[in-house]
Amino acid sequence: MNTTAKLVSAFAFATLTAGSQAVQLVANGDFQSSSIAPWTESSAFPIIDENLFGTLGTAGNRYAWLGGYANANDKLSQTVDFGSLAGTATLTFKFEAALRDEPTYDFFTVKIGSTTLDTIDLGAATFGAGIFSGVTTKSYDVSAFMGTGSQVLEFGTTTDVSFNSSALVDDVSIEATPVPEPATMTALALGLAAIARRRKSA
Repeated sequence: MNTTAKLVSAFAFATLTAGSQAVQLVANGDFQSSSIAPWTESSAFPIIDENLFGTLGTAGNRYAWLGGYANANDKLSQTVDFGSLAGTATLTFKFEAALRDEPTYDFFTVKIGSTTLDTIDLGAATFGAGIFSGVTTKSYDVSAFMGTGSQVLEFGTTTDVSFNSSALVDDVSIEATPVPEPATMTALALGLAAIARRRKSA
């Protein structure tokens, strides 16, 4: 393999390697900052706070508590930059339902932009069957949003007039791995080849 080919091959490998680096798109996903920023709340009560309720996390930890009161329409959101490159991305968070109503009355939703990723019925299968549902880790493939730029990640909870359920959320993460477009890699590789040719002829 000649010097130019070696340089192009090494450059392509370096570009692919750099493109495989996972990045975190969510800020303050564990809610431990003294400020709620960059999250935005819409609720009759604080959503992110020092909470001693539930089995999510440990006593004194901050997490998000949506719902828990009559006719709630709580929203917790953050603008996330999915960049300009395609790639893979996964949304994960810890979740627990609490003080559960009967099914079909109280709901928790997960959205990115105008797309609803999930709608969870917060009601217990048997009314009154335990205060807490137990902590689970929710995971969603959100690769389709890579390359779409800024999108709003939103958690929401709605309740009816009685036996109001709560949704508890913590450790929100979007791990993304951008992949350079083939055309971009080719153009950069050709540019490097041109530099190598000039160096050889000099």
